[in-house]
Amino acid sequence: MLTNEHGWLQDPDVEVFAEDPAGVEDMLCTLDGHFIQVYWASTEPSRRGGSLWFGNVLEGQHVLRCTAADRWGNVASTSATVNVD
Repeated sequence: MLTNEHGWLQDPDVEVFAEDPAGVEDMLCTLDGHFIQVYWASTEPSRRGGSLWFGNVLEGQHVLRCTAADRWGNVASTSATVNVD
């Protein structure tokens, strides 16, 4: 994420990705608990990624959470606080 010196998001495009040698089967993201569209750019077997557009997100602090699953059904999630200015 491109942020200014105070940690506020500067670019409405945010990239997300998941990697797993066994292969990434699926990935989804939520913003404040609501599904957010991922525009897929990479669909290699071991890496899945794309971008999220924050251009219409209200100013303030938000929680971005992404969850990915490998082909064996193992699931991992991570989250980050995103400050939108």
